[in-house]
Amino acid sequence: MSGDRRPEILGSIALAGAISDFVDGRVARRMNSADGFGQWLDSLADIVFVLTALACEAHVGAIPVYIPTLIAASFTQYVIDSLMISGSSTPVKSRLGHWGGVINFGLVITLAFSPPPRWPGMLVRGAAPLLAIFYLAAIFERTLSYRLIGGERVFRCTARVIATPDPVQQGGLLAMKRPYASCREA
Repeated sequence: MSGDRRPEILGSIALAGAISDFVDGRVARRMNSADGFGQWLDSLADIVFVLTALACEAHVGAIPVYIPTLIAASFTQYVIDSLMISGSSTPVKSRLGHWGGVINFGLVITLAFSPPPRWPGMLVRGAAPLLAIFYLAAIFERTLSYRLIGGERVFRCTARVIATPDPVQQGGLLAMKRPYASCREA
C-alpha cells in the first residue's frame, strides 16, 4: 500500500457520509418531501460513495477487489428487482440488503480510519471471504424471494395497506401487480 494516507481526513469524510445517510431520510420525511425520486437518489448517492471508497481501498490492496464487485452486483440486482421485476417506483428493500448497507458504511469507516497494517484494517481484510459469503447470501435471498402465484409476484403486506390494485387473496398472501413500499416479499 503506497501513497500518503491521512486517516483523520479520510475517516472524517467517511463518518460524515454515514451520518448524512442516517439523517437525510429522516429530515426529508419530517419536511414531507420524501418521494420515490428522493429514495432512489439517496440509494444512488450511497452506492457511489461506498463503491468509490472501496474501489480505492481495493486498488491499494486493503481489501480484495471482489468485495466492491459483489457490492456492485448486489446493488444492480436491487435496482433491477425494484424497477423491472417488482415495477415499484420506490426501492424494494430486503433484510440482508439493509444490513449490507450498514456493513458497507462500516467497511468504509473502518478502512478510512485504520487501513492495513493496522489491526482493524487487517481484520477487515481477513474477514473478506466471510463478507463475500454475506453479499452472495443477500443476492440469493432476493433471488429466492421471487415466488409467483398465478403469474404474479407475491408480497406480504403490512396492515397499513388497505386498498391495493387488483388484489388476489391466496393462502394468506396478497398477490399484486405492483407492490408498494410497505409490502415485503413473502
